Amino acid sequence: MIATDKYTGLSAAQARELLAYDPDTGILTWKVTRSIRVRQGAPAGHCRPHGYSYVCVNRGQYPSHWLAWLIHYGEWPATELDHINGQRSDNRISNLRTVSRKQNQNNQRRAHSRNKLGVLGVSYCEKWHKYTASIGHNRKKIYLGGFNTIEEAHNAYLKAKRELHEGNTI
Repeated sequence: MIATDKYTGLSAAQARELLAYDPDTGILTWKVTRSIRVRQGAPAGHCRPHGYSYVCVNRGQYPSHWLAWLIHYGEWPATELDHINGQRSDNRISNLRTVSRKQNQNNQRRAHSRNKLGVLGVSYCEKWHKYTASIGHNRKKIYLGGFNTIEEAHNAYLKAKRELHEGNTI
């Protein structure tokens, strides 16, 4: 989804009137007192359980990293935003980049909750008594091999990820 489809209600000028952004720290602060709980100079936003911070402005909730981009560059990002170091709370402008949806999904750093081993790209094959590594690329699953240890399988996965997934930062 393109940002302007969702966030057309807030302009860069409006955001700059209400919020100050420090590109070196990634922190947003209020320029104006909005209520008893929101005072001038106070940090803006609240962190949700998934790690992203959101700021309520004019009855809309905006991701903090999107507001940081808007204030810094004067326009909403044309594509998705990615935290280069994988830390969702690190909104320094040097840690944000625009990426395609595919690149953003390929930049996954944690295994899915249904992964029994908890290791990205690795599963255990009972039949062979081996740890297997596989990776998705161009809508296909690529088998990387069977390994004696989780570490060997995970290293094979990381090597393939670095080769196959453009813009990968792992």
